[in-house]
Amino acid sequence: MSAYRSSPQHSVGPREDSWVYRLEALAETLTGIHHAVACNSGTMALIAGLRALDLPRGSRIVTSPYTFSATVAAIIHAELQPMFGDVDPITYTLDPRVAPVGDCYMPVDLFGLRASRDFPGRVVADSCQAADPGFTLSPALWATWSFNGHKNVPAGEAGMLLTNRNDLADRARLFISHGENWREPRVGMNGRLNELTACVAYYGLKELGARNAERRRMASNLGQELLNRYDPRIIPLAEEHISNHALYVYPFRVRHDVDRAAYVARLNGAGLTATEGYIRPPLHKYPAFERFQVGPLPIVEELSTQSLVLLPDLQPGYPVPMSAVAQLMVEALDGTPSIQVAPGEDVTWV
Repeated sequence: MSAYRSSPQHSVGPREDSWVYRLEALAETLTGIHHAVACNSGTMALIAGLRALDLPRGSRIVTSPYTFSATVAAIIHAELQPMFGDVDPITYTLDPRVAPVGDCYMPVDLFGLRASRDFPGRVVADSCQAADPGFTLSPALWATWSFNGHKNVPAGEAGMLLTNRNDLADRARLFISHGENWREPRVGMNGRLNELTACVAYYGLKELGARNAERRRMASNLGQELLNRYDPRIIPLAEEHISNHALYVYPFRVRHDVDRAAYVARLNGAGLTATEGYIRPPLHKYPAFERFQVGPLPIVEELSTQSLVLLPDLQPGYPVPMSAVAQLMVEALDGTPSIQVAPGEDVTWV
């Protein structure tokens, strides 16, 4: 059964007895944000939010090229114009100090760290990697979450738009449900969330606070253990950012003289799940997006060759202390680590 009704006699949005409605109500309760609009993906949430702004066609949306392609694709599908700005080398997120001038700014909360919102105009946020009960909007007009199978609330494919603006919430709801009720001259599409996925997301969202707190604890412990084994070739996540971080993954950097590919191979061979950076190369290097570069992007270029991410889901094994993870990370810089994360039964990072 669908959570939605197809009739101009009914209000837009899910039925009050549906899982979609329960999911939205839970998000509103947890965050204190007035409106949560669930949909079938984080990408759809981005498109619906951009459409809800009612910007003139071709308006300039400044964002980062160091992100997943959906960020920029959503801007294009909303018939707006992306513009790439450089990022901060510590936070990996759009840097207000060097951003080009646009009509609207879309910082990306990459890896789960809430990006700066200090831009000189309207701000909306791609927060698809930053779902957290402590999430706040200000001063963004809206933000989006993703409940993709790899995110902190893994539900297969689902998303959500969060806003305190009644008009933006109404327009987003109309857009994801075919523009039904025909109250406005807008054409929508089918971005509805199905009931089964909404149920999975609902129970995942109920556990999100505890799960994110555990991720932050592990990240803080890992940072301290890396400091104890200090090697200047590893640049860990800054401790001051962890309290404001959903830790979708654990990002860190290696110095330019480290063979990153070989290092990642040794980490994976020892049982840690690591990847070379995030987007290789960054989006402005791809044919579909290269035309949106409007200036030099030196930090993005640097991060694309030096950054790594450590996934918090080890292969099934045994309880692994952060001291062992840090030792493995440091030893793998120069060769095969002396320890390994061996497969076994349940695993917990401690």
